[in-house]
Amino acid sequence: MKGLKAGIISVGKGTLDSNVVNGFDTMMTWKNPDAKPRWYTVPFIIYIIQHPEAGWILWDMGSRPDSGEAWPEHITTIIKPEFTEEERLENQLALLGLKPADIKYVLMSHLHMDHTGYLPMFKDSAEFYVSREEVMNASAAVLNSTNVSTHGWYIRDEVLCPVGQYHYIDRDTEIFPGITLLPLPGHTSGCLGCILELESGVKILPGDAIYGDYVFHGNVPGVLQDGPAFHESVRKVKAYQKKYNAEIWFPHDADQFSKFKKVPFMY
Repeated sequence: MKGLKAGIISVGKGTLDSNVVNGFDTMMTWKNPDAKPRWYTVPFIIYIIQHPEAGWILWDMGSRPDSGEAWPEHITTIIKPEFTEEERLENQLALLGLKPADIKYVLMSHLHMDHTGYLPMFKDSAEFYVSREEVMNASAAVLNSTNVSTHGWYIRDEVLCPVGQYHYIDRDTEIFPGITLLPLPGHTSGCLGCILELESGVKILPGDAIYGDYVFHGNVPGVLQDGPAFHESVRKVKAYQKKYNAEIWFPHDADQFSKFKKVPFMY
């Protein structure tokens, strides 16, 4: 679509056991009985979209810069977040001459803590798109108990943060010309992906439904709510990739991320 562009924003990174994102990555076998675990550093990414009619849009909200202190212990014992001052979202937006108030819409792939960190920054100024099932399940998780260790990867204050307007997605939906949201359950039951028909070519953002190329080509993620749904979502993305001859932008693929041009460059 003419005038539709997207940019890549780095809002930090997290280091964790590689098996969390790439299941069986360092599994012991009888041929390799001394296999050792390894650390893997994943990027925290927010995509910014410039739409000729809808204006400025963000895909996901990344991790908050104080995650190391704000996340509960059951999460910080697994993943170590790291940030620089330059990577604060407001500083990244400034590279494009933007302020948070310039963002009109936020598209949420799902509501895990590394995708909701900056949500409160936009709660009064932007409209949000999210899966209805994701909101229901995430809300149930954080309201189930005052014991945060039972909330999984959800942060209560972020999941329950009131926003000006939520738009719920239940099926493949073109929300603006050239931008289609599609349910991709598996990682969570309400995970969403996005098809961007950019002026430079079609990109598919699968969200955490497919962490990286290592999952797309056969491996399974370490965090998986529904195995059969995950495999169906991979098949769905592959079908759309073939249909549009699309490039896939993965959310937690360090190798791919290192090759991206970051904002202020816009694809």
